[in-house]
Amino acid sequence: MSNQILTAQDLSLESSAPLVQAGTILNDYMGRTWAYVQASEALSQGDALTPTSYAAIDADVDATAAAGTRRVTGTGDFTAAVLVDMAGPLVKDGSGNILQTPDGHVYWLWVNAGASQGQGGPIVQRVSDNAVDVYFVNSSDGAIATGLTTSSDYVVLTTTRVDKADAAAGTDTVGGFVQRQGGVTDEYWSWVLIKGWGVGSIDTSDTAITAGEQLVTGTDDGTVQGVTTGTAADLAHMIGVGTMDQDADGLVPIYANCAEIFRSLPKAPASLSTAFPGSEI
Repeated sequence: MSNQILTAQDLSLESSAPLVQAGTILNDYMGRTWAYVQASEALSQGDALTPTSYAAIDADVDATAAAGTRRVTGTGDFTAAVLVDMAGPLVKDGSGNILQTPDGHVYWLWVNAGASQGQGGPIVQRVSDNAVDVYFVNSSDGAIATGLTTSSDYVVLTTTRVDKADAAAGTDTVGGFVQRQGGVTDEYWSWVLIKGWGVGSIDTSDTAITAGEQLVTGTDDGTVQGVTTGTAADLAHMIGVGTMDQDADGLVPIYANCAEIFRSLPKAPASLSTAFPGSEI
């Protein structure tokens, strides 16, 4: 795979394991911008995409953790089925299935409510289904600055695992469009278009597109429609521009202009006592 400029061959590939770091952003030979992501469901050409979840886990801490430590306990919360293809040293299960991969997703854990909220950072390792170690970016040495209690509530997120934008017109924040003609297989990795010329799928029951009209999400998953009202809500979720008049049916050429939310979250420093962001080498 190309290191700097994506070729047509690069863009036509999908793979069961990541070929580059999840969330890598590169331009192609035409100057278009692409993000490298994993599909969490089967996708079709033209689908508009959003992160699968902004809270892959939303749970309470199940054991106290003193200041100066880094382990977070959540009984049964940290399964490989949830922390899919997590970034880290290559780890496989007894059947040879990949649990961690050097180019996988960076997952962040953040204490967002209850005791000791406002601290967290990248997960360093998945210890078991019940625990993970975290590099806490808010502290001076990457350890927990304020001890956790069983009333601490946390979320775990990543932005590089994606699915079709929800069926809610003009509301979902879209990060890219599928361009691969064969679509993308469930759980496979591929490049998706962030900015530049491509195609989008119009909702068959929504507003037709007029040339030069701004685009927002449609009311079928993964689709787009034209903006006719120009309201603040519409403009906040603009994801591209239509290039020709077309009734609300099938694919249409568009100029994509999406939020760059599929970038990888920052990794922990190689030395876990190094100040954030530190060196990853």
